[in-house]
Amino acid sequence: GAPPDVRLSTDVDMPLVTGLVRATVLLPASAVEVLTPAERAMVICHELAHVRRRDLLFGWVPAVAERLFFFHPLARIAAREYAIEREAACDALVLRAMDASPGDYGHVLMRLGVGDPAPSLSAGGSSPSASMLKRRLAHAAARSRC
Repeated sequence: GAPPDVRLSTDVDMPLVTGLVRATVLLPASAVEVLTPAERAMVICHELAHVRRRDLLFGWVPAVAERLFFFHPLARIAAREYAIEREAACDALVLRAMDASPGDYGHVLMRLGVGDPAPSLSAGGSSPSASMLKRRLAHAAARSRC
């Protein structure tokens, strides 16, 4: 298929990819001012990793399970762990594809910071909590030592 569009938007606070039929990477308009060109490239690479892995499609499984089994604590834990591992897998792809150092990439993650969870029809590059951000940084550092 055609490559995804990459667009700036004033309607998003964090980078994300949306669209099941035709993927679109949305970057906050502020990314042009806040991130260096190399950092923007890493962010776009991360979002394209979501597209390559078909995370929007496969993300429906834990999202639906979490909502159907809202009463079961393991459903919430499984959905959270899936999201963490999904982000870690995309982070690892960025480190490999861009030959980025974990320190440089970790700096980008820190600059993106903690954001609201992405809408259910998107996959985002920010972390919904400080603890998830710490786990992503630890994953990136550990994968670089492998």
